[in-house]
Amino acid sequence: MTKIENKIGILINWPREFDMYDKLIEEMPSAYFEIIVNDIKGFDKERIGNSHDIEKILKLKRIKNYVFFSEIIKKKKFKILLSTGEACTHRLTVYSVLKWTYAQIIGRFLDFTKLSSILKKLVGRPFNAEGKFSVPFIRWFPERKISEISIKYPQGMDLNYIYPVEIWKKHFDIFFTHGSADSKMISKKFPSKKIFNIGYPRYINFLNSRTNQIKPKELINEELLDEKKETILWLPSHIKEKNFYGQNILSWIPKFDEVKKKYNLIIRPHPKTLKTIGHIEKSLKEEKLIIDLKFDRKIGELINYSNLILCDYGGPIYSSIYLEKNVLLLNYLEDAKFVKDKIESFSFDIEVRKFLTYCDLNIDNKELINLIDEEIQLKKTTKVKKIKNFYFGDDKKMNSITETYKYLLNQLNN
Repeated sequence: MTKIENKIGILINWPREFDMYDKLIEEMPSAYFEIIVNDIKGFDKERIGNSHDIEKILKLKRIKNYVFFSEIIKKKKFKILLSTGEACTHRLTVYSVLKWTYAQIIGRFLDFTKLSSILKKLVGRPFNAEGKFSVPFIRWFPERKISEISIKYPQGMDLNYIYPVEIWKKHFDIFFTHGSADSKMISKKFPSKKIFNIGYPRYINFLNSRTNQIKPKELINEELLDEKKETILWLPSHIKEKNFYGQNILSWIPKFDEVKKKYNLIIRPHPKTLKTIGHIEKSLKEEKLIIDLKFDRKIGELINYSNLILCDYGGPIYSSIYLEKNVLLLNYLEDAKFVKDKIESFSFDIEVRKFLTYCDLNIDNKELINLIDEEIQLKKTTKVKKIKNFYFGDDKKMNSITETYKYLLNQLNN
């Protein structure tokens, strides 16, 4: 018989997720919660060593109340579970294999004959099951297997206008949100679900403070850091296409020759990119970039420290907007599936380019340095605040960490 514990379980799937829960963990007495380290076996190369890295963070933080997923599955449940829904990307089933077979035969035929495009225009779906890009796996959501009440925890505002994913309706009872944009979308698609706006807890300490908290000795190529120069932070996303891994970094590097001379250029590669491209760290070091690889770094520290943030796609754009920083967007190739998917799904990453300055790969080095000079000198506080309000809404409508804890405690006691 499965034991039910009257506690809050926090399922951590990636090392970077600890930062998302950190302030909440600080608020709650340890007797009320337990951390679950995701050690689910999967096919993703990006997940290799994840559970070890998560445990390492917990030990550094001197947190002892944690268990591994494999230790509790089918043995105990939590009254409440917090999860980002990223527990397992790939799981092989009969259905997933049949779907993949369909995609490789019928889906590819529909793409080849352009019928998928016609069907999408007529009925809103291409019926190609992703064609040649399909995989013989499905996502697996184990949240209900280890909880009575499952709460979907937000992991960033890099969403699209088909958000939220329909399958979440079956697996989550309550949805925590970052702001007004995701709250409206969830309430529209899942009107019966409870919604609770928590803002961006991981950035609480950086909203009103602009103190420098980076120690040069923590950086690779630290000797290149000149504290008299202004600092640019480059936060590239992870491109989830085998032939394009890291190309959004390597394609842009030659453009930064002049930038590196005038400014401190710190790059923090995405953890998944580091795991999928073994040589990327060496390449960045040889290119004389200042590199941050501190695995338990709070990303807010880096954003806070810098004068300008360079992004392409993904969460760092909205983290920077939330912290009211100037952002310059670096476009990638439009024919990459990664970019096409964002365009076709009406991604926020594409929409935000209406508000922020961006540049393409064909920009020359001189044009880029001139553009960066302009972006750093411009005072955009009012503009950035308007963009922030567009996505996140009124700060006063966001619940504090204390209010979030009380909400969870109320759910626990009911």
